[in-house]
Amino acid sequence: MARFAPALELGAAFGAKYATVMGDDADWSRQRDNFVKTCDLAAQFGLTCSLEFAVIRPLATLPETVRLISEAKRDAVICLDPLHLARSGGSPADVKALDPKYFPYAQISDGVLDPGEPNPALFGKLGLGTRAVPGEGMLPLREILAALPRDIPLSVELPHALAPQGTSARDWAKMTLERTREFLAQG
Repeated sequence: MARFAPALELGAAFGAKYATVMGDDADWSRQRDNFVKTCDLAAQFGLTCSLEFAVIRPLATLPETVRLISEAKRDAVICLDPLHLARSGGSPADVKALDPKYFPYAQISDGVLDPGEPNPALFGKLGLGTRAVPGEGMLPLREILAALPRDIPLSVELPHALAPQGTSARDWAKMTLERTREFLAQG
């Protein structure tokens, strides 16, 4: 854990409020114990752990994430990624059913599900998936956003690899911002 301290300290110096963590241990008890230690370390720097589930890791679903936070008995929140929610079989209703305190912010991106997804038999074994610009994929993105608390900050997750060839990272960031704003304005 001590190796994470400099990164947490730097994030706090930049004004961060959250440290995003993922559950990547198939041993539930060890994962829970390490999450507790991570939360305690982050708290030393005034940070709260934001737990992100993903079907590419053992912590693959929203219910598992809520369970881990509950068992850890630490202040923690959930970093909601719409692609991971859809790929894990989660729905906007699942998000809406939870206490809004879990969602002080969220990610926004659209995506495409592979044939047969969601597939619980493949959780923890799936690849990264395919992201898309908001409104250009197949996720129920508007419904997911409506299930979240109003007026929370959104972070956009769209890898530069999706940019047209030859597009600089700066130009891709501008394009992503513009297209995301257009999507949100339509809603």
